[in-house]
Amino acid sequence: MTIAATCTDAEGYTITFTGSDNAALTITYDDPSPTWTTTPGASWKAVNGSTNTLTARLTDQYGRVLANKAVTSVVTGRNPATTTHTTSAAGYVTWTGTDSSTSTVVLTDSIQFNYPYTSSAGTAATASSTARVITYAATAVAVGSITLTDDEADNSVPIDQK
Repeated sequence: MTIAATCTDAEGYTITFTGSDNAALTITYDDPSPTWTTTPGASWKAVNGSTNTLTARLTDQYGRVLANKAVTSVVTGRNPATTTHTTSAAGYVTWTGTDSSTSTVVLTDSIQFNYPYTSSAGTAATASSTARVITYAATAVAVGSITLTDDEADNSVPIDQK
């Protein structure tokens, strides 16, 4: 059975079946429950002055894309800013920021996406992503030293260092 109609979150349908056994079925729509998925999925380290990107996808509790929604990215910490975005047709939004701070005390930025919406009860609500933290350093992560150990003395071969 196909029902072709549009209703708000607070509305529902009643379907009545007729025949020898009459029955009624009521369909009531759930309150929206937006959810965020971010990439990268964890916080990371970056070099001072670097440009960084965080991508997020907004869907509902059933995995359906929430397209063309007004959202904000909020950066707190080293480079505070709030930017307005609109989700794409696939529900994606991308934040890109360049570290422009010269602070030697505040070394992190925390980035979070927010989607304000109205619940079926008519109350204001906000779905927020998990914050991702960028920790800045003067130099990139480096390996201090590498040690090679031959696992068998009979196979030792000198390394040509010319």
